Amino acid sequence: MIVCKSQNFAFFRAPKTGSTTTTFLLRLGRVWPEDAIMSYTPYGEFPPQNFVHPIIYRRDADGRQMLDHQPVYPFPYFAHTTPTQIIDGGLITADELKAMNAYSFIRHPMERILSAAIHIIGRHANPRTVQNMLTGQFRERQPHKLRRSLGMVSIPQADYLYYNGEQVVTPLLTKPFRPAVDLVCEKAGIPRYAHMPRLNARPAWKTVFSADDFWTDEILEGYRVAFAEDWRIYDELKATGTFTPNPDYEVSNPDLHTRGLGPRGFAMSQERRLM
Repeated sequence: MIVCKSQNFAFFRAPKTGSTTTTFLLRLGRVWPEDAIMSYTPYGEFPPQNFVHPIIYRRDADGRQMLDHQPVYPFPYFAHTTPTQIIDGGLITADELKAMNAYSFIRHPMERILSAAIHIIGRHANPRTVQNMLTGQFRERQPHKLRRSLGMVSIPQADYLYYNGEQVVTPLLTKPFRPAVDLVCEKAGIPRYAHMPRLNARPAWKTVFSADDFWTDEILEGYRVAFAEDWRIYDELKATGTFTPNPDYEVSNPDLHTRGLGPRGFAMSQERRLM
């Protein structure tokens, strides 16, 4: 995420939509003013100015995990922070955000969910493990056994567009990806890139399986219901290039960020505590 009042620009990172690549290019392309709030990215070396460092962990005498570095801002990661979280956190107002060039990417909902599931499971991802995880999420079976936060598959993309029923962020389709990134770079006042690296991608499974191998009819129908607004937005953008905001849309419970264990789940639980 990058939010900069002085540059009238914001980019919110919906999980698994190419946001790591885009954030890296935005950070690489310019020295941002001191008022910019930016998410951590593990790629490349950047000066410490206005940079939110990752949390360093240590354990107390009883072996409990503790924060070793208290962040300056309420959100130590700022990676997949939603507009609702940053507004409710007091770092910006809804009116300020609505006046900005604010963007977030929209990817085909099922492609994004599959990408997130494979990312979470890692090298053991195959149709059986992915189906078990996604089905378990629906049925609320043993979510504590997952190794990483479920936020990437629990939070709809629509959460990155709305605040209290108002559209505060402009959605951009990720296909084709290059024009979407070029537009965001242009609005941020940085040059376009001749070569665009795709960071944090895991394409190896595509050489063995097809996307349809990874979900069942139950999973597909379940996510169509749970993420109905994501499908509506995607379909309208795909068909017309624009969409009609839904004033009745309610963003998800921010506690979805903290589901699951591991560094990301722990860090995001600290974000909630610090609020």
